[in-house]
Amino acid sequence: MGDFFQVHTRGDTWELCEKLSASPATIEYNGAEPIMVSSSPGAVGDLFLYNSSNHQLISVKEPFAKKYLKEKLVASNSSLAPHVLKTLQNQ
Repeated sequence: MGDFFQVHTRGDTWELCEKLSASPATIEYNGAEPIMVSSSPGAVGDLFLYNSSNHQLISVKEPFAKKYLKEKLVASNSSLAPHVLKTLQNQ
C-alpha cells in the first residue's frame, strides 16, 4: 500500500515486520477514473505479522498475533533485534 516494511524474521506462515514509512493516502488514476489508494494501518515503528500468501497484515497488538508471537517467535528466536524483542515483550 505504498509503505515500506523491514522483515525481522520469517515463520512458516507469517513474517514479523516493522513499519518504516508512512505514505499518505493519495489519489491515483486508472485511465480517467480516480482511485483512492490508502496507506497501511499503524505508525512508523509499529510491528506487524504479514502473511504473503493472502496479503494479510495484522498488528502485534491483536490477540491472534500476541498468541502466535509468544508461542512461535519470542520463545524460540533470540536473534531478533533488541528493540523488537523489547517491543514484543511489552505487548
